[in-house]
Amino acid sequence: IWHLILISAVTIILVALSVSWVTRPLSELADAAERLGRDLDAPPLPEQGASELRRAARAFNSMQERLSRYLKSRVTALSAISHDLKTPLTRLRNRAEEALRTASSEKDYRAALEGTIDESDSLIKTFNALLRIAQIAAGNRRSGCAATDLATITREVCEFCEPLAADKEQKVSVALPPS
Repeated sequence: IWHLILISAVTIILVALSVSWVTRPLSELADAAERLGRDLDAPPLPEQGASELRRAARAFNSMQERLSRYLKSRVTALSAISHDLKTPLTRLRNRAEEALRTASSEKDYRAALEGTIDESDSLIKTFNALLRIAQIAAGNRRSGCAATDLATITREVCEFCEPLAADKEQKVSVALPPS
């Protein structure tokens, strides 16, 4: 009977070690997924184990790299936009300060305010354009977008250029499908 108990114990230990060895890559994948939420620059998963596990690790590493690049490009774009908006805001502030320092009449104040309003309108147009771009990129906005018949536009440009080309003894032609 001790012999059967010993064989059973050894078998249980070997099965437990085998299961641990087989599931370790899955555990590492789960740990890496949790780390990804906290740190996009975490080291990549080792691509080892069975072919399916190597494939999963490769896909995970690729996803992590794409997410990291995407986030970095967003930060770069945000930094550029912030810098571009800082200039008109600074001009707006400087114009107001200049008016407070130097304006001596209602006419001077009015001119400064009109310039400030113009600068504000320009800034609002910039913000609106950025908002439209973000909405279009997110697929949340279609108004202001229209289908354009490029063939018709191309024909019109060619017709416009024909007299100029004829003056130089050249010919303009284009082969387009019917509109």
